[in-house]
Amino acid sequence: MNLTIWTLCDGNRGHEKQVDGLLQGLASLQSIRSYGIDCRYSATEKWHEWLHNRFVRGNHLPEPDLIVGTGHKTHLPLLSARNRHGGRAVVLMRPTLPANWFDYAIVPQHDRPPLVGNVIASRGVLAPGSVKTGNVKKSTEEKPCGLILLGGENRYFTWDSAHIVQQLNHICDARPDLCWLVADSRRTPIDTRKMLATLADRCRFVHWRDTGSDWLPRTIAAAREIWVSPDSASMLFEALNSHAAVGVLNLSPRGRCNKLLRGIRQLSERGEITPYPLWQLRGFPSQRRAPLNEHLRCAQQLLERMAEETSTGLATV
Repeated sequence: MNLTIWTLCDGNRGHEKQVDGLLQGLASLQSIRSYGIDCRYSATEKWHEWLHNRFVRGNHLPEPDLIVGTGHKTHLPLLSARNRHGGRAVVLMRPTLPANWFDYAIVPQHDRPPLVGNVIASRGVLAPGSVKTGNVKKSTEEKPCGLILLGGENRYFTWDSAHIVQQLNHICDARPDLCWLVADSRRTPIDTRKMLATLADRCRFVHWRDTGSDWLPRTIAAAREIWVSPDSASMLFEALNSHAAVGVLNLSPRGRCNKLLRGIRQLSERGEITPYPLWQLRGFPSQRRAPLNEHLRCAQQLLERMAEETSTGLATV
């Protein structure tokens, strides 16, 4: 039997990646049908829906078994859709509303998950798994690939273009045997892009507008080493779903601590990632790293909890 899933979208690509990760995990365990619903409408309308038990955006869709969303703008629509159309509401973050208002909450450990029974703690944000390397076409370059993923201006770290480019210089110099690709994002400042021109003899710059939807997962799957700026949680955990050695570039945090910095420290303590200062001292571990694949573990836990709560057999794995 198919599991019918509604996914609520707020237009944030990082949030959509988290939902994609859970869907991929669920699809690896049983058949699913998913339907996307755009939640980029006014807060007034969302409150009106919730107060009056309405959710017309789902009227033309098959009734859901699961309704999944992440981002604060999806909270009320999640509840309204569940109350009107049934199914179980799953939020992929620590919600601003009480967690027990939702059927399940999958909350990253760096967000300090509340101690309630419907919460599944994840090691970081969910992300899609890496594609199989057998499905990745070999590059025309003879050298194996190294990948650097850049975020940009954010509220957790002070972005320093000169410091970033200096680190990239050292990384490329340390591994001249790799064909280095540097990919930016929507948040990357213009001055960073201009400074990257100084690395033209050591790496190839890839603008985010020039990549298709499958470019990042395919390139991650082919990479030997991946470096990610610390503000880019979505890209970091997507990289961790591969076998590549993963490093985190160094930026100064805003304030003494924040949730992304906590997450990076937790990953470093477990040996999942290598922060840039530690890499300068001793490089990457020699042992090949196993993919994190939290999307698979959390999907399994979610289906097991659903199976425990129903006798219909719908959520049987």
